Amino acid sequence: VEIILDQSPFYSESGGQVGDTGWMRNDTLSIKIVDTIKYPANLIIHKGEIIEGVISVGNTVEEMVDEKRRKNIAQNHTATHLLQAALREILGEHVKQAGSHVGPERMRFDFTHFTQIPTERLQEIEMLVNLNIQKNLPVTTKIMPRDEAFKQNAIALFEERYGDNVRVITIGDGLSRELCGGTHVTATGDIGVFLLASEGAVASGIRRIEAFTGESAIQEIQKEMNNLKTISGLLKTVPDNIVTRVEHFIWEQKEKDREIELLKSKLLRKQSEDLINTARKINGVNVISQEVATNDPKDLREFGDHLKDKLKSGIIVLGARGNGKVFLLCRITPDLTNKFNAGEIIKNLSIFVGGKGGGRSDMAQGGGTKVSALKNALSKAFDMVSERSAC
Repeated sequence: VEIILDQSPFYSESGGQVGDTGWMRNDTLSIKIVDTIKYPANLIIHKGEIIEGVISVGNTVEEMVDEKRRKNIAQNHTATHLLQAALREILGEHVKQAGSHVGPERMRFDFTHFTQIPTERLQEIEMLVNLNIQKNLPVTTKIMPRDEAFKQNAIALFEERYGDNVRVITIGDGLSRELCGGTHVTATGDIGVFLLASEGAVASGIRRIEAFTGESAIQEIQKEMNNLKTISGLLKTVPDNIVTRVEHFIWEQKEKDREIELLKSKLLRKQSEDLINTARKINGVNVISQEVATNDPKDLREFGDHLKDKLKSGIIVLGARGNGKVFLLCRITPDLTNKFNAGEIIKNLSIFVGGKGGGRSDMAQGGGTKVSALKNALSKAFDMVSERSAC
């Protein structure tokens, strides 16, 4: 149900701040308000769910805003003003608001800036906002002529249209002064704490910061601390040594990866020697067509390169299977590319394994999903070479 009242304490969604929620009640009626929005002509629409009773035009109701939710929103909204002041102080006065979203759980602030902000700068920004929260600076609201507000260097959104009189939110003695119609705390200390969650690009020249305040910030900090404790337990170290421990594990992993690559190279050479012995002479052409034990197309290419160098002259067709897929490769030595084409061979063989492929005259790749057909496809390679060489 959508309700319009002659007067309302509910804040309607505007300027990036979400609308209030709460209740409307009388002796026979109970309505849960789930959102408040503003329509043209300044009509405030209360969106609600009827929990009890029947609604009719002319009902008199008691309105109750969800005060805890509004407080959380106010904390986030005042924090956006402190954040903009910190951004302008640390990054420069070119920073201007380009959008925002102020909700009860978190805040989002878009602003003009030309590059990614380094971690050290983000920490400075977060620290400055928190220092101004700790100072418990007063947050005051004043209605004044628009021209007077601009004389006092109040910041306004360039795309907004303002009347002759404007509402100005001032923090401290002028740390921040902005034209704003939203809800705010009465002093910065009411925000509690500011936790910067992320920073990134949303468009060319536009950056976005997301952050938490108050209870939401504390909950996020607790969650991160719990994660650190869990990780430190898994790594069998204390939280302060996590980075060192992880760096050591990364180094160990790289060493193991190098050892694995070395062993794979040795295995490749050994398997290549074994595969050389499987070569058949078909009308004077050396042909190898075999399955190799790998599920990595990269390994298949290395096998092909190594065999080509060893074979000197011939045609190599290799197949492999893994994760429900078939991989095919064909290599042809330069002396035979005038008569045989690797791309054509792979294109035809891929059909047998339910896929497709192609490539150059000397090298081609393909594959499919009919794993059970791999052996048959590899045997067809001998037939294809036999038919072509007989021409």
